[in-house]
Amino acid sequence: MTIRVPCRVGLPARASTRPLRRSASRSAPPQSGRWVYYGTLADLITSLEDAKATGRLGDRLSTLTYPSLLVVDEIGYLPVSPTHGPTLTLRLLGAREVSARGVPEPA
Repeated sequence: MTIRVPCRVGLPARASTRPLRRSASRSAPPQSGRWVYYGTLADLITSLEDAKATGRLGDRLSTLTYPSLLVVDEIGYLPVSPTHGPTLTLRLLGAREVSARGVPEPA
């Protein structure tokens, strides 16, 4: 099975952010009933680290797993926490993959 991930590479800030948001809104218009999450990688990781610190990581992962489309902007432009950032990001992607397949997560 091949997973295709659309990727737009551009200059930081407005040069790539506006087209990315426009593409996301076209992919899941409000009348479609689908949810879209848009955020920067740094904000995403910060929210996951905060959830982990308060013992609510599972809740935050399920919240971020629910939207049909997850748009993560500014990958590579901002520094990311080297301690938990990559681990939490991969955990989120894994949770979304499991959710997309319809396979229940192990307890």
